[in-house]
Amino acid sequence: MARTLRILTMAVESHAMVSIVGERGIGKSEAINAALDKLGVRRVTVNRAQKEKTTIADIEKAIILDLSDESPKRGAETCSRQVRRIMGEASRKQRVVLVIEEAQRLHSSTLRSLKTLREIEWMGEKELFTIIMVAQSDPMNRAGVSEVRLRTDMVRMQGLSANEAGHYVRLTVGKHFNDGAVDLLADLFDPVHVVPHVL
Repeated sequence: MARTLRILTMAVESHAMVSIVGERGIGKSEAINAALDKLGVRRVTVNRAQKEKTTIADIEKAIILDLSDESPKRGAETCSRQVRRIMGEASRKQRVVLVIEEAQRLHSSTLRSLKTLREIEWMGEKELFTIIMVAQSDPMNRAGVSEVRLRTDMVRMQGLSANEAGHYVRLTVGKHFNDGAVDLLADLFDPVHVVPHVL
């Protein structure tokens, strides 16, 4: 959690585009949500189930719906102008973060359009928001997105270290266990820890 908070703090402050990559079930989403809660940002989430069919229009609609009480306008140009205004007004009040889960399933054209969307301007200000892509593999590891890759930072999430696990257990349920039990539990998170066979 501490590492994720540091990474996201830097990303939010610089309005970066970041991919957080790690195996399924490692706790990416929970760590990201907890960090964003601490940072007090305004969040936009894209909820389309079929991520491979997500278009930039879906992302623009999510921005409009999550940041305003307005309905998305018809027509690509009209909708894009609406997104620019809503994002510009929202970002002046609070930092905005767009979170896209399962980003490894996004189409290359959507990733390229996402770079363009991030570059929108409002009242002389650029890069109005942060993009966090949560993925099981690097979403930029495909043909046709080299320009997006240059503008995206990638962080590989490895899970908790033994020290972090011990600290977390002590903070949450540590009062119910003695120090020896907490240390044994934390050792299970050590990547080189080998559990002996019990005969």
